[in-house]
Amino acid sequence: MSISRIEGYTPKDAGKPAPKKPENFTIAGKSNIRTNVGFIIIASQHNRAGEEIVLGFNPESNLYVTWLCLGGYDYNNGHYGSDFFKAVDDFIRRSER
Repeated sequence: MSISRIEGYTPKDAGKPAPKKPENFTIAGKSNIRTNVGFIIIASQHNRAGEEIVLGFNPESNLYVTWLCLGGYDYNNGHYGSDFFKAVDDFIRRSER
């Protein structure tokens, strides 16, 4: 099955290379906490198209976000909200695409 045939997936960036990795980029490991613009990444899952979906939480604003993450460092297409359960539902829904 090709990616373009997966229901609900529109491959606008299919075939394009991932953006260049920033110089200060560090891969998260056991000793590193993965963050982006104040959000701590608390969950990560790849969808059927092989894209990484992440769930983040910002303790200062009490907001949650789900992002599409390209290359492990390029976060975009964020869905923001203050309800944890809605954020988890969105994370699961986006991960199942």
